[in-house]
Amino acid sequence: RGLHTGWVLRTTGQGGRAGRVQEEVLVAMSGMGASGSDGDAQTYANVSISLSGPSDGSVISEAAYANVVSFTVTPTLSGNTSAALTYQWQYLNGSGAMVSIPANTAPIKWANPTTATLQARPATTANNGTVLRVIVTAADEGVTATSANVTLTVA
Repeated sequence: RGLHTGWVLRTTGQGGRAGRVQEEVLVAMSGMGASGSDGDAQTYANVSISLSGPSDGSVISEAAYANVVSFTVTPTLSGNTSAALTYQWQYLNGSGAMVSIPANTAPIKWANPTTATLQARPATTANNGTVLRVIVTAADEGVTATSANVTLTVA
């Protein structure tokens, strides 16, 4: 059996007509092999996320934690444009791994690491070159987009 694809109408929501939404989704069908099954189905997400930003940011470190720099990402949804989004900003740690940014911790005091705009208050120029990115997720749709890496410059 080959791969078969097609569009189906899916209804989501509860209650009467006013509380339900109908939308078309793509379904892929493929054979299960010798078991004689009619196939399995996988529903592809009906939303996609494209990101603009963030861009590199600079801050002057005249006094520890005194100056703020912001990094902003702007997601654009196609398909289900009302999908709820979550954000998780990450930084490249000393071990070479991207890790989630905790709020308000040294040596850089971070604010809003789970929103579209991350704020950073670096302590010293030792924080120069910190690499950041953000992961944007539409959890109900099972879709994730990761931004390009950007750099924090502290002078």
